[in-house]
Amino acid sequence: MSCWTVLGITPTRNIDKIKEAYVELSNSIDKNNLNANDLNLAYNKAISLATASIGDLNITLLHNSSFDILSALINSSIDDKAIDSIDKFMNKVNDIYNNPTLRFSKDSWISLLTLPILNNPTINQDLELEIIKYIYKHKYISVSIYTLLDSRFNWSNRESELKSSLSTEVVDFLINQINDPLPLTYNYLSNINPEQLDEYLSLREKAYLSFNSNEEKTEKSYLFDAYSIYNKDLDLLKLLGSYYLNKNDNLMALNYFREAINIDPNDMFCLSNFGHLLAETNQYSNAIYYLEKYIKKLKNTLDIERIIDLAHCYHYSYDLQKAKDLYTLLIKLRPWDLSIKVELDNIKSKLSKDSVSLPLTIPIYKKYLNPYTEPFMNKLKEIYNNFSLRINENSWSELFCLPIASNETLFYLVEQNIIEFITNNKNIPKNIFTFLNSKFNWTSRHDELFNIYPTLKIDYLFNKLYFNEVLSYDSLKNISSDVLEEYIELRSLAYDLINKNSDDVEEYLNKALNLYDSDFELYKLFGQYYLNKNLYCDAIKNFKIAISLKDDDYYSICSLALLLTKIEKYKEALYYLNKSVNTPAGSMLLDNEDFLTKYAISFYYTNDLINAKKFFKKLYKMNPDLKFINIYLKNINDRLSGKKRKAIPVIAITDSNYSTLNFKNKTKTTLSNIITKFKHNIAN
Repeated sequence: MSCWTVLGITPTRNIDKIKEAYVELSNSIDKNNLNANDLNLAYNKAISLATASIGDLNITLLHNSSFDILSALINSSIDDKAIDSIDKFMNKVNDIYNNPTLRFSKDSWISLLTLPILNNPTINQDLELEIIKYIYKHKYISVSIYTLLDSRFNWSNRESELKSSLSTEVVDFLINQINDPLPLTYNYLSNINPEQLDEYLSLREKAYLSFNSNEEKTEKSYLFDAYSIYNKDLDLLKLLGSYYLNKNDNLMALNYFREAINIDPNDMFCLSNFGHLLAETNQYSNAIYYLEKYIKKLKNTLDIERIIDLAHCYHYSYDLQKAKDLYTLLIKLRPWDLSIKVELDNIKSKLSKDSVSLPLTIPIYKKYLNPYTEPFMNKLKEIYNNFSLRINENSWSELFCLPIASNETLFYLVEQNIIEFITNNKNIPKNIFTFLNSKFNWTSRHDELFNIYPTLKIDYLFNKLYFNEVLSYDSLKNISSDVLEEYIELRSLAYDLINKNSDDVEEYLNKALNLYDSDFELYKLFGQYYLNKNLYCDAIKNFKIAISLKDDDYYSICSLALLLTKIEKYKEALYYLNKSVNTPAGSMLLDNEDFLTKYAISFYYTNDLINAKKFFKKLYKMNPDLKFINIYLKNINDRLSGKKRKAIPVIAITDSNYSTLNFKNKTKTTLSNIITKFKHNIAN
């Protein structure tokens, strides 16, 4: 094994580097599974190689072919000049790192990475390993520098490859720095003593890590040790402010956030917390300045807690109208929060007693909401006004791709806008209500919705969700937009009244028909209306039109089948009965007593006795108490065995007292009466 391999470094003439590697390994011999003698031997050989000239090594090689140090050097393909080049490059890296101005400057690293040595394939791998080892020990460089290095060497995509040459600990550190760095910056360190820079950064990092692991004692120690070295770093001041904020020591927290604000008056974290702390310490006018500044700078969200702070400050600085306005916003964002309702009621009461206060022309909260609500409501209106979009779930899905819909803070605001819109613009198919329910989980929040939205039409919403929407929108795609809403309204009115024997139903139906005559749903309503009036022929006519427009409409097919049996048109009825059985609900129909009865008698009265017998027997298994079944089965069996039997009159089904004997006696009586009448006429 080469001495360089034992020491874990690339061939070098840098004596300090050899010594550093030796000392590091000496302190962890057991961990690295090294023998002390092997380590000492490797160290001595490396020192000899570093201090020898190439000429001396050649002489050595002549006298001792087993001299493995020289062999290792030769086999590494790195000559004396290359070693010097790596050393010179790493010296440049070190110069940059030790100069804070250069260390945190991206330009200085870009210049470094453009040096020709990095394009030398002979030493590229060895140089890369040296760079990684260096930054592992000198890690305090910015995220942008790590990103720059990664773009040059592609480390984040070569993790496995790197672990074949470096320890797992080193590679994991490198990848973590690239992919998941700490949120600590290096922007405010220009005035720090360079000799104390790394010590300071180490303490700051430990403070941050202990802060997030709730190690209070070490956290405080690290914070103040770092602060004693340097007190103009925004990141450290934010950590100190947060530390005391967590301790509910508002005055101390306020002090450190004030220092932070003086360094960067536009830092969002500082603005938020400084404004909050001013409000908490009753410095309302000052708080308003910072809170308004913070809220105005928010781009993609609303901070409810800070809006509460601002509303509170308006209230207790006696700007009641602005306070009312913000609490109106808050009630939209948190409709379940009773404390907000109490505050709002309190302010309204004060305003009612104050004749001086005048309402704002434009509510202040609008400017906070408009960037979110305007695109959302515009999209919602666009979907509703375009009928093909209105009935398409994919169109409604696009609503939820807008920023407002993915913002948890604005959940209740979105929900209110949706509910208010769809309950006031009612002509929306059931599938869309079902889709929206999947987004908001309304059916599991029944009581909550009634409680938090007392002014909205929640009862209408649940009617749409709980009750089946019989009327589809499938055949309305070609209707004129000018009459669409009126048509749907008339159709809905007719549907709502159709089973209530209202005289208005026919009027609504005819008005709708004059607007649009290609909707199968409308003809179904006509059919049902005439059926309720016992106008069977008119009902049949309209159900047939409905089927001509939609040949697989289950309701029309079944209704037509049953109506035709009612007027004893069994041959035609059988066509629709068979069609009904072949619908998706066919299996359920065959388990329905009334349907099965009509199916059986339709076969019977069209002389299909085999099928008639089959379905009468099925009916018997379902309900053996039906007396007419045995009457029909006996008649069928007699006729199938060759006996002459007349067909059973259909009255047998509804007349529980009917029997074949009664039928024979009635027949005899009828014949006797006819003969008597005939004789009487002859005698006269």
